[in-house]
Amino acid sequence: MAPTLPLVPSSSDVPHAATAASPAARLLSTLRDREEERARRLGGNAAASRSFPERATGYCGRRERDRQAGWIVAVASTRLRVHADTSSQAVAILDEVLARKGVPCKMANCVATAALYIARKLCEEGDETPETFLDLLGLEYSPNELRRMELVVLDVLEWDALLPSVERFASAQLQLLGYQWMLPYLRPSIEAVLVRGVTMREYRASSLALAVVSLYLERLVPHHWLQATHTICGMMKTEPSSLISVRESVSSLLPATAADYGHRNPYAPLLLTPDDSDEEEDRRAPPSSVYILKRLSQYVALLIESRARNGLAPPILPSTTVISLAAGPQ
Repeated sequence: MAPTLPLVPSSSDVPHAATAASPAARLLSTLRDREEERARRLGGNAAASRSFPERATGYCGRRERDRQAGWIVAVASTRLRVHADTSSQAVAILDEVLARKGVPCKMANCVATAALYIARKLCEEGDETPETFLDLLGLEYSPNELRRMELVVLDVLEWDALLPSVERFASAQLQLLGYQWMLPYLRPSIEAVLVRGVTMREYRASSLALAVVSLYLERLVPHHWLQATHTICGMMKTEPSSLISVRESVSSLLPATAADYGHRNPYAPLLLTPDDSDEEEDRRAPPSSVYILKRLSQYVALLIESRARNGLAPPILPSTTVISLAAGPQ
């Protein structure tokens, strides 16, 4: 069932950017500064800060990283039923640990579990005991094993676990434009990016988030998405031209048409254990289980109906877009 969306006023029919002194702009600036700081700390260049080193045999590389990221995304939505900020934060923690320290494959899922446990505390203010948390996930680790791994992860992170993530950047960017209501509908796209280590390694979280946001703004408000994207780039001090390759990479991970929005997370049926090896075939289907256009069409229909009841004109939205949204997935 789609979440209930707040109605936006007529002034929000076209995205308007907040000022540089607004809370959203300050948050975006802070996240970008943290991202730059992380890049310097992990090798002095952007590529090193996002790498998942292919270490000796038996250690976690890109493919095992993708398996664990997919597992996090699957259990976060199906078993814990938490928001995308939790799964995105957990994947950010996992990637940070892998970038800083070699992790044996047999310990990869335990590290991923600890990352999700920490992220749930940070984002959901969850107060489950380790016993309850492990029971929710259906894992057989002992509570002491989870506690010990949690301390190991926090020690690697130097107790700074609230990292810039794709979801946090996307949230700040949408807030900057007054489009906060759009965030829940970007979840499948964000998750599709999170489970692809190649893409996460090649681009920064800020660029990936902006690519996801701009792709959906292009569908929702095709006459204004470019202006909104340039506004965000200005706030982040990023050249708009640098976004071209990121958009191409991200768009290749997302369904091309409304009819394709039924993709399931290929990792959802998996219950990985510390003994799982890195031998499974690479999985490429994006974990999209929500019909995005159908959800957006529900919002548009609700918005039009509400404005009609109040004697207001329909929102400024091209007729072709309204028809496309109303059609939803076939």
